[in-house]
Order: sequence, then structure tokens, then C-alpha cells
Amino acid sequence: HLTEPMTEAATYQLLCNNLLCVDGLPLDAVETTVALPVGPEQGDVIINEILFNPNDDGVDFVELYNLSDKTIDLSQLFVTRRTNGELEARTTICTEPRLFAPHTYLTLTSAPDIVCRQYDCPTDAMFATVKLPSLPDAEGNIAIALTDGTLLDELTYSAKMHHPFVSNPEGVSLERVNPHTPTQEPDNWQSAAFDAGYATPCRQNSQYAVPDLDNPTTKNFWLEHESFTPDNDGYRDLLQLNYRLPFDGDTATTAIYTATGTRVRRLLDGELLATEGTITRNGRNDSDALCNAGVYVLFVEAVRPDGIVLRQKIVCALTLKG
Repeated sequence: HLTEPMTEAATYQLLCNNLLCVDGLPLDAVETTVALPVGPEQGDVIINEILFNPNDDGVDFVELYNLSDKTIDLSQLFVTRRTNGELEARTTICTEPRLFAPHTYLTLTSAPDIVCRQYDCPTDAMFATVKLPSLPDAEGNIAIALTDGTLLDELTYSAKMHHPFVSNPEGVSLERVNPHTPTQEPDNWQSAAFDAGYATPCRQNSQYAVPDLDNPTTKNFWLEHESFTPDNDGYRDLLQLNYRLPFDGDTATTAIYTATGTRVRRLLDGELLATEGTITRNGRNDSDALCNAGVYVLFVEAVRPDGIVLRQKIVCALTLKG
């Protein structure tokens, strides 16, 4: 019996003291977190990491992240995949109600013990033992949906999304770089860093980068760092171009040129921008090959709905360790 009703927006710590066992001996206090689950919407639960080409003695896994401030009941979630444009039969993640706390990770796999034997799992790692849909090594699809059919997130992956330095992707996961960037943005996925053991189940990704858009700036476009090293070591593997625009409805064209003026990569071609966000570069050219080390120029052209054009050139450097 509670003095006040629980609210959906809060979490509570339940502490039980002075417990006795059946023989009358005292037991340690018990503390647990409780909350009222809230129905998730699209984008609340995202696909954050995927291992689709495990080691010979390993297993596939898919990591989810609760991006919302809601506590979610996992028994309302299904895992499935799309083939020929249609979602296949859905598999329940949990048969009994189970809470998925805000801003926490959950890894879906058929064998959590094998995952934690091959990769570094935190002591409070949260797993759900699930028979995942088939995840082919070359390319495939995975989706998370609600019992009513609402699609929460979906990823169509390819082995070509791995870093060029990864000569053998077996046992290497793909990690989502920015949880706020659209799932299907190819540059938002990167091979897990080698110094993180090539996968990070149930913890923050080794390839994690969320720009600080609250950093005061008078520029509309600016770099998080002026240089990057796309060598898959988990340190500045991506070049992040941040933007903040005074009006909505701007469209942008962005391209990257060598110091001598040769275009190597077109990032945007007249796409609609939000009022603020991040554009990432992974160091590959239009042919999907890794660019040479050197100085490059980012050319940005943003066009407002009233026809006013904003142009900006930003110098950056791609470096590779010897």
C-alpha cells in the first residue's frame, strides 16, 4: 500500500529491511528499482550494435538501447526481420513482464554466456535470451516491433559497412556512432574498435560520438575536431561537421575536396536539414575506398526557403598512424 500513487514518469527505489528467513534468522536488506512501464513510440528503442558474423565458436547478437526517458515493458517488444519487403514472423523478447530502464542497454542473443566469454561484459549486463532471426554474413535486416505491429526501429546492414582496415570482419560488430542520427545513415555505423575487443555488448559503444551542440559558436557550420584518424582504434575515427541554422527548411549540398580542388566525396546533395545536427564523414571517397592522408576542404552550401544562400569552406586533415 502506497501513500501516493506511482507515476509513469518516475522510478522508485524499494527498500526492504528487517527480513527474517523461515528459521527466524535475519536476512540482508533488499533494494530494487521499480517503475510503471510506458508504451514506447518509434525511436524510443533503437538498434545500437549488431554482430552478424560471429567467430566460429560464437553467436550473433543485437544490442538495443532505450533512448527515451520511459521505462518500457520488454514483454511488449518483438524482434523480426524484413524479407522481400515484408516482416517475417515475430519472436517475443520476453514472455513475462520485464522492465527496460531509460538510457540502458539490452543485448539479444541465443547464448549470453558465450557472448561474455568472448567479449568484455559489464557486471550489470542485461541480456535477453532470444532466438534471433537469421543474420547472414554478407547483408541482412533486423527490426524491433511492438505487439500491435508498430515498428520501433529497423536496420538493413551490409558487410561493406565495416571499416576498410577490417580485413576479416569475423567476430567484429557494427556499432552505432550517434544514437540520435537516423538508423539507416551508413556513415553512422562503424566497426567496433580493436582495443575494445571488437564488440561492446551491454555498454557504451567504442565508436560513440555525440557532438556538443550547446557549445557557443557564431558559425553555422563547425567541426568537432579539425583532424581525424579513420584507423578504427576508437579515437576520432569520424569527422563530425556540426551545424546550427537560424531558420528551418534549409537544404544543403556538402562535398569534400582535396587541397588541389579534386572532389573525393559528396555527402549531401540538396537534402533538407534540421535546424541543428551533425554530418559525419568516415574517410571514404565516392568509390567507398579509404582516402589518402592529407588536407581536405569541406564545402558547404545551404539554401534557405527565401533563396538566401550560405556558403562556407572548412579545412580538415585526415591522418593515419604509421
